[in-house]
Amino acid sequence: MRSLIYRRRRGAAMAELAAALSIILPISIVAGFAAFQVAQAYMIKTTLDLAAQSAARQLAIAYGQDPVSAKAFPEKVFDNVRHLGVVVSTDQFYIPDGVQGWNTDASPPTVRVQIVFQGDHYGLGPFPRPDPLGLGSSITLTGTGVSTLE
Repeated sequence: MRSLIYRRRRGAAMAELAAALSIILPISIVAGFAAFQVAQAYMIKTTLDLAAQSAARQLAIAYGQDPVSAKAFPEKVFDNVRHLGVVVSTDQFYIPDGVQGWNTDASPPTVRVQIVFQGDHYGLGPFPRPDPLGLGSSITLTGTGVSTLE
């Protein structure tokens, strides 16, 4: 009789464990996936900011050597800035219009460079990967760098 009661309790405990795992396990998998995607987006954003700052600095140096050429052909500088898997094309770079880009009248004069990251564009792979919700093509990350002109 005693072993029958013990078996019933043990069976009830196993059923409760299975029920708890069926709730906790999917939630923890989704939370882990979301945390990984947020960390990956943060890494990409930080890399974009770094690349934009590097491009802005190189463009400011080029402006000090030849202002007309630097403003007319910034692609020459952008061709030299690459970060594997994040910045792969000159088309990702742009200088905002007006004083938001080349602000030569400011004290000190500055240049602002922005870089766009969008998965499946510019020769980049999809982001996020995997993309179970199909939102990858609508996610755009932008990095900005500002440098004082020389």
